[in-house]
Amino acid sequence: MSVTWENTHYLRMQIARFTVGSRLYGMEHAESDHDLRVIFAYHPSALLGLDARRLPLTNQLSHAPGDRADGRPVEVTYQEVGHVVGEVCSGSLNAVEMLFSVPESEQRPHGEAALFLGERRGFPAPLQMLIDWRDHLLTRDLVDMTLRYARAQFARWERDVTDPKPLLHAMRTSYAAHLMMTQRTLRPRLPAEMVAQCRDDVARARPLDDTIAMHWFQQAKHERHFGKTTYAEMPHTVDRGRLNQILLSVRDEAWRPRA
Repeated sequence: MSVTWENTHYLRMQIARFTVGSRLYGMEHAESDHDLRVIFAYHPSALLGLDARRLPLTNQLSHAPGDRADGRPVEVTYQEVGHVVGEVCSGSLNAVEMLFSVPESEQRPHGEAALFLGERRGFPAPLQMLIDWRDHLLTRDLVDMTLRYARAQFARWERDVTDPKPLLHAMRTSYAAHLMMTQRTLRPRLPAEMVAQCRDDVARARPLDDTIAMHWFQQAKHERHFGKTTYAEMPHTVDRGRLNQILLSVRDEAWRPRA
């Protein structure tokens, strides 16, 4: 990756880094690249001064091949922490799943901005607060949206049954809905045997109704409508008022003058 003002400042201000994409879900293959999401927060140097240049809230930069041991390309998306909060509030499954995942590196990278955000148990306070509060982000709206996405992926796969990606995504989201309703959690990484079975379904050209992906979709639909699950007990939407109160308390604590 070439060194520019933008990526240099993103790297200085990063506060956390997560693996996303196929490798987060255990759906990678030999040709898969590495997808990373780097969360950053603005340092005053990026906001103040005559030469300050505000970075985009989200920006995708491509790293050159060879950044990982397997030599596969690395795609990095840099995202401002406030934008992550907005995604979480709007019910983005990808954003919520990220909060249930393990950081890309156990050496959690903190940029200069972390000094201005406060820190709690390793992560800067706003991100740690979201991780601590993640169970409350599992809502009925998120389950419903997840199942709608799965249905759309089935329709996409039926237009080209030789491409396994839509079927894998349909299975992933169906399984995610199942976990939200039965265990009130998300484990983004799919069991290896499920991924292998799904790829085998594609290789053997099985009818959609006979695939493992459709099995999990039907299971999740049954749990939503008839099963003894926690769906009825889940909040309808994210409690934005409560979330805002917590965020404001974190902000006030982080910016409180220190002796």
